[in-house]
Amino acid sequence: MTAAETSDFQSPLLGQHATGDALTLLVQGLASDQLHDIVTRGVTVHHPVITSLSPSTDPTHAIVADCFDDTRWIEYTTDGKRAKNTPGGRHATTADLVKMDKTWKVSQLTIAATDTC
Repeated sequence: MTAAETSDFQSPLLGQHATGDALTLLVQGLASDQLHDIVTRGVTVHHPVITSLSPSTDPTHAIVADCFDDTRWIEYTTDGKRAKNTPGGRHATTADLVKMDKTWKVSQLTIAATDTC
């Protein structure tokens, strides 16, 4: 996530991909990181699967399941030191998406504890 590289909780990219509770979660998390001088480096690995679409004709709501892997997505302080000593891992994740003006956005995001998938 580009915004995490600088902990930019005001990035306009966030609103392009998320809305509602999911947007609030991302903004609050990045604001907290910025307050504590934390930035994130690395990559995440995703294997999303659509588990539900509704209504069946011209869907406007989707549920996506994933095993979000943040093993190589590391938090650092802005002076370059590791912010945490604990490694990331694989998290069972569910995202609710809504279609807004022909664009799909995450409206709710649930990320379970490490090693839940």
